[in-house]
Order: sequence, then structure tokens, then C-alpha cells
Amino acid sequence: MHRNSTTVSTKQERIAALAKQSPEMAFTSLAYLMDIDWLKEAYRRTRKDGAVGVDGVTAEEYEQDLEGNLQSLLDRAKSGTYKAPPVRRVHIPKGGSSTETRPLGIPTLEDKLLQRAVVMLLEPIYEQDFLDCSYGFRPGRSAHDALTSFRAVCHNILDFSARVVATVVAPPRPPHMPGDSDGSRGVNGCGFEIPVAILPSRRRPRAQVCHRQSDSSTPWSSVQACRQ
Repeated sequence: MHRNSTTVSTKQERIAALAKQSPEMAFTSLAYLMDIDWLKEAYRRTRKDGAVGVDGVTAEEYEQDLEGNLQSLLDRAKSGTYKAPPVRRVHIPKGGSSTETRPLGIPTLEDKLLQRAVVMLLEPIYEQDFLDCSYGFRPGRSAHDALTSFRAVCHNILDFSARVVATVVAPPRPPHMPGDSDGSRGVNGCGFEIPVAILPSRRRPRAQVCHRQSDSSTPWSSVQACRQ
């Protein structure tokens, strides 16, 4: 691992530990953690093959004096004199259409770099506040991971609900109960008849079961899905 990455990771671990230890604490000063090594790591993590911003500066041009450019950016950021340049607006084709377009904002390389550096400061703090079922814009997670988790939860809920309904509506019983001359358990599966009209109400605990599970590991979206 690069030395800059190691230094940044150590600082992020300290921030995360403090945020987890004191969840009510407000962080009032983080800028002192941002140094030249921090910006070098932020630059390493910044995509460099994207379109240029309003200044037209490419990654190759910026790297011609990388150390000087990063030091200048650091001084401006810490002194409060940095001003984000305008975002270049372009229109790209809209998916599935040959005539419609959608707007896209392209910041400058340096602005993307500073944004990345700030994200690296704030991410360890807010990561402690997210639930395990949160996937949006989190490191190492994607929309595909969210769908996979949601499908797994729904499968478990449906499987559990089916077992609950089977237990309530058709509990197991000995084969020769009184009132069952043909040996069949029928719809109700017991020695006395349960009016069919009350069966839906016997299934209502399904939503409550889902709600109880949501307190621990079930995403709220899946609770709404099984209540429908």
C-alpha cells in the first residue's frame, strides 16, 4: 500500500473510532487533518479520464506540477480563499432515445479533487450512523447489493409467513380424529370446523411478524412490501 494511503487510512480510523465512541459529539475542526499527503491520496482516488471542466485542464497537464498544484489548492482550501469554479453543462443522449437529451454537470479536475478530499474527511463520521441495510452512496456498496439483500430478506419473510399460515390454518393432527370419517384433514385440518370467514384474520400476524423483524435486520422497504 502506498505511504499516503496508509497515513490517510490511519487518520480515518481515528475519526471513525471517535465518531462511534461519541455519537452525539459534533466535529468542529477537521481541516487540520488535511495535508499534502491527504490531497495526494485524494488525487489518486479521483477519476482522471473524464471530460474536462470549464478551465479545460486535463489530468496530464495538472500532473506537470502536481506537488505545486496540490500545495496551492491546500493553501486556498485552508485559508478560505478557494472558490469553486462554474460547472460546465453539457447535454448527453437520454437512454433509449435518439432525440431527447439530459443535462450533465462537469466540474473541473481540481474541484473534483477537493470534493474527494472532503468526502474522505466526512465519510468515516457518517458511516457510523448508517444502518446495515443502507446502501445508497456508501463505499463498497451498490444498488445491485441492495437488490440482492432485499430479495434475500423477502424470501426469508415469505418462507416464514408460509410456515406461520400453515401452522395456524392447517396444524398437524393424528390421522384418525373424531369427525373425520374419510381420513382427510380437509381445509381446516382439525377435529372441529373453523369458519372460513375468519381465516383471513388469522393470517394478519404476518405483517406484525415482518414489523418485529424490521427492528433488527429487515429493511423498512421489505416491511412495506409484505404489508401490501
